[in-house]
Amino acid sequence: MKKLLVLPKEVLYISMTYVGAIVGAGFATGQEVLKFFSFFGPYSNLGILIAASLFSIFGSIILLYGNKLNANSYQEVLTYICGKYQGRILDYAMCIILFGVAAIMLAGAGTVFEEYLALPYNLGTILTCILVILIVFKGLTGVITASVALMPFMIFFGLVISISSIMYHGVIIHTRPIPYGFISNWLLAAVMYVAYNIMVAMSVLAPLGNTVRTKKPLLIGGLLGGFLIGVITLTMNLAILAHFPQIMRQEMPMLFIGHAHSDFMMKIYCIVTWGEVLLIIIANTYGNAMRLSSRNKNLYKPAVLILTILTLLLSQLGFSYLIDHLYPLFGVVSTWFLAALVLKVLVKV
Repeated sequence: MKKLLVLPKEVLYISMTYVGAIVGAGFATGQEVLKFFSFFGPYSNLGILIAASLFSIFGSIILLYGNKLNANSYQEVLTYICGKYQGRILDYAMCIILFGVAAIMLAGAGTVFEEYLALPYNLGTILTCILVILIVFKGLTGVITASVALMPFMIFFGLVISISSIMYHGVIIHTRPIPYGFISNWLLAAVMYVAYNIMVAMSVLAPLGNTVRTKKPLLIGGLLGGFLIGVITLTMNLAILAHFPQIMRQEMPMLFIGHAHSDFMMKIYCIVTWGEVLLIIIANTYGNAMRLSSRNKNLYKPAVLILTILTLLLSQLGFSYLIDHLYPLFGVVSTWFLAALVLKVLVKV
């Protein structure tokens, strides 16, 4: 693959693309933060600090592996980490996860349009799909350009809403953990959150590692990306905790917080959420399309079209339904991958 990036912009590109590959409807709306962290009350912030550290470490490692292997897709890195046979199983699982997460994100886009912008559900999903096709057709360059263009604004407005809420309500942490679903331990929740997200992000991080000449910007970009994810998650968590217990049953906690301040703030955050949804669908569709066309590059654009259409169809099941039914399965598979990654790193030390 042609080396695309040159200093001094490498670190910015890498970190913004990394953050863009992590955030999505579940993150931007506060659903993931609420379920994986906020429910654990006084332990939530500690869980976020651990998660951010793991994001920095494992994100950097995958970037370095991508560089070492001259990876064109996540498949080379996945096989290197897990071995031929486990890698093949996780490769199939990865395709399903990327596709399922893209459908969840697209359903989130439709929900934002329908419930918060008073526009048709399918207007949100179809408009998003059109943009995804146009951007992903441009390959990794399109993914990077979209991330660098959108992520600074997404981060800024997300922090504005979270910090303004914290300043108004103060730092309030409920003292009793409220375990959610099958995750009953705050540390397990933090690890599963990292496992799920790092596996999804690998679809972009692996080929991204092959776009620079030296390892230093990969290491710094990975560390900075993990740090930014931690800062955003921490401020969102503090804002969510300030609205307990009313926020517990909200499908989109951050939009609930934005609406509590003003309709204008809510509209702004709707746009932020939609932008973050767009980035994660772009990343996942790119990752799957590259994998499916790895033996024949002429199949790349047809793969993008087919994947986008199938994603649109699956998104009709709805945001909450897809999160409740797919996330637990994704968490188990992703924890398997994270265990393999840790073992690979320890063996190499």
